[in-house]
Amino acid sequence: MDSDPYPSETYHFIYLFQSSSVDYAYIIPLLPIVILFLFISALMSSSEVALFSLKASDLDQIEKDNPKAKSRIINLIDKPQYLLSTILITNNFVNIGIILISNLIIKEVLPSSIPSFLNFFITVVLVTFFLVLFGEIAPKVYASSSPTKRITLSKFVSFPLVLLKNLFYPISWLLVNSTGIVERRLSRNVKKGAHNTVSQREIEHAIELTVGDSLHAAEDIGLLKSIVKFGNISVANIMKSRLDVVAVDKNLNFKDLLQVIRSSNYSRIPVYEETFDKIIGIIHTKDLLEHFNETLDFDWITKVRSPFFVPDSKKIDMLFSEFQQKRTHMAIVVDEYGGCSGIVTLEDILEEIVGEINDEFDEPEDVSYKKLSENVFVLDGKTSVIDLCKLLELDLSYFDDIRESAETLGGMLLLVQGEIPKKGSTLFLLDYKFIIQQVSERRIETIKLIVPKNEI
Repeated sequence: MDSDPYPSETYHFIYLFQSSSVDYAYIIPLLPIVILFLFISALMSSSEVALFSLKASDLDQIEKDNPKAKSRIINLIDKPQYLLSTILITNNFVNIGIILISNLIIKEVLPSSIPSFLNFFITVVLVTFFLVLFGEIAPKVYASSSPTKRITLSKFVSFPLVLLKNLFYPISWLLVNSTGIVERRLSRNVKKGAHNTVSQREIEHAIELTVGDSLHAAEDIGLLKSIVKFGNISVANIMKSRLDVVAVDKNLNFKDLLQVIRSSNYSRIPVYEETFDKIIGIIHTKDLLEHFNETLDFDWITKVRSPFFVPDSKKIDMLFSEFQQKRTHMAIVVDEYGGCSGIVTLEDILEEIVGEINDEFDEPEDVSYKKLSENVFVLDGKTSVIDLCKLLELDLSYFDDIRESAETLGGMLLLVQGEIPKKGSTLFLLDYKFIIQQVSERRIETIKLIVPKNEI
């Protein structure tokens, strides 16, 4: 007798399938529904990638092809939370439909005598495979493969997504607002210190560890540290004091104005009425180029541009953004009483990151300090406290508890002394010794600074 090539278990498994009666009239109508739902799932997944990765150039292209589609897309991406919730709700409904219908089909195909755990395993594996591959991975890869496909998909899904957004709006509203409650809870916890914050000093230390020993490592470290400190510096720290600002009276005749412009070499000059506290605008040199040959009675006031006022407490990162938005390069700094403290320019802000910027028209500035020996310096009274900290390689907040509202070295010493000190008088601030060298009736002119030798 010939040996049986198949074990008895195999016969049993084949018998199970042969003995099952499949109702094709029941299955065939369900297959197109599954395919349709799978297509919708793929469309939602790809639309999520396409719409959330659109660039300005893509929108310009869509406007050329189909202005109405661009309007619909703008309407969708203007509220990203509602768009995402609409996509997720639709995907969930469709995926649930795929799972339920697939389960009916698989139950009909598999014999009733098959063990329930095997039935469940086959259903989960097959449905999950098709959903993940054709409903998630493949559509998202397709949508992100090229700008053309991203644009085409965005135009195609814009109309059905607008309809679905309106259809599912009540559910979306509930989800978005529920998420908002969670976010507010988390933000309150953050304010209470629920997470560990990284200090500026730790970031600076990380920068020093990260930057390699390259030729320009010191420059790279300095630049990165300046960027880290950028958001903590206020306008008062970098502004040019009113005492050092070149400004003109609005009643100045045109010839004298031109003389001021030539002698100062500034392209923008503040214009005031009566006193510097009443700045009425900024005169730009380029606005006068075609009028240089005008007579004395030329009404140059008509060329004055409106001033941009900022408080001295504003952080320079915010001011930098405002300069970009307003397309201007100079602002008038005002104090808490409304008086004009000085001016700040875009160049002043950039210098906090990249260092001193000089163009071909800039005259060499007087050195703000002289180094007499390894630990002895002579400084101008109007040297800013920030510059003093940079000179001594100290943290910018080193003198904060002492100087209060004073922004200059002379102002800080006046605040500590309580009066204008006499020439030769000595003041000790923390670990540093300051000797007054020159004073006037209203201000400290020059100061000698002696640094402890152990800090050199």
